[in-house]
Amino acid sequence: MQPGEPRQKRDLGKAVAAVTKAFASGRVGSGERAELRRMAPGAVPPAPFWHIMARVVEPHHPAPRAEEARTEWEKRWAIVLTGMALLDHASERRPGRALAESGFHELRLRRLLRADGERLGDELLAAARFLVAQGSSWDWQEGARLIHYDPERTPEWADPVRRRIARDYFGTVDE
Repeated sequence: MQPGEPRQKRDLGKAVAAVTKAFASGRVGSGERAELRRMAPGAVPPAPFWHIMARVVEPHHPAPRAEEARTEWEKRWAIVLTGMALLDHASERRPGRALAESGFHELRLRRLLRADGERLGDELLAAARFLVAQGSSWDWQEGARLIHYDPERTPEWADPVRRRIARDYFGTVDE
């Protein structure tokens, strides 16, 4: 994170790093990761989700106070945690480059870059599953920023992330 970045953005990065550490250290076991991988979008998440949120995520990336905003925040974190349980975090693997090197089709990338709302979560998890099948990984901080984009609170997040993904993807494909 850069010194001039908003606190919320730095906190999100710290939370992703803490989840990565919890997975790597075994603090989140293989059974719990399996439950996270099977989370159904929109359903009430399983117990491992709530444990991770309380012990790992919230100390670094606090939840909004308003109930409606908190519920939306939890749904977004459910997507990130499902993805992180599927696909390992690798800070040096920018998503666009990882997708290009793994043969992700350009049409699928376009769908990912244009998606928002629930569709964005579906597209992001589809990309993560593709990378799992290819034996790859990527930087989940970028994925978390894309998912946690909120047009009212963080309008500056999504466009730069989408641009970096596209730039890295096409820069790699065109090499």
